[in-house]
Amino acid sequence: MRDEQLHAFLNLARARTSVDARRRRRWLEQQLDEDQTFAAVCRGMADAGARVELSVASGRTYRGAVVVAAAEYVAVATGDAEVAYVAAAAIVGLRHLGGAVGGDPPAVVRAATFDDVVHGLSERHAVIAACTVDGTAHRGQLAGVGRDLLWFDDGRYLRLDVVTEVTTP
Repeated sequence: MRDEQLHAFLNLARARTSVDARRRRRWLEQQLDEDQTFAAVCRGMADAGARVELSVASGRTYRGAVVVAAAEYVAVATGDAEVAYVAAAAIVGLRHLGGAVGGDPPAVVRAATFDDVVHGLSERHAVIAACTVDGTAHRGQLAGVGRDLLWFDDGRYLRLDVVTEVTTP
């Protein structure tokens, strides 16, 4: 075998190896993409402090930074002191708006479940807007939370299982 043939053979082998490596990399990337979950995307956005737009079944949208991404809810800091806590089942979609949000996020309730978030807000006697599955926003000072309901200081009661969003001004 002459040197020219040997070099041609080696070049062909390198090209095939390179093509095979790219094919394997694309296959692995596809597997990672297919294993991706919505919760993982939200956690990634929270870790990055990314600006997002969260669309909710009620028709509302929240723009800001994801500050908590738990299994049952996502919290988005939408302003200086405003946080929207949205039940995961009510989230329609999330869009990355690019860039990161600077500064310190507002104080948020970090809890395992959406109901625990509402309980945490009641301990602060927070002024909230509680949105229900029908899209109605009930605003007022949160007076308390029971096992399956919340109530405002003006005597209004809501079942917890119909509350899908809670925002704090």
